[in-house]
Amino acid sequence: MKCLQVGSVVACEVVWAEVATAYGHSIKELMEALNSIHLRFSAMTIEASLESARRWYAYRRKVGKKKRIVADFF
Repeated sequence: MKCLQVGSVVACEVVWAEVATAYGHSIKELMEALNSIHLRFSAMTIEASLESARRWYAYRRKVGKKKRIVADFF
């Protein structure tokens, strides 16, 4: 991955939580897997959260078919 060549790959708490469901049986295995690909945790800022909400709202008004939660827009 090019990102790893120039820096770090990071994911917010939403991504970590969604990936963790695949490892529900073992947090240790989850951490080993994420560490093996050098994925780092980075919590979202309030600004990022509010921007995601703004974009989700605009999408829902325009398309109206999206039923999933705003997490799709983080």
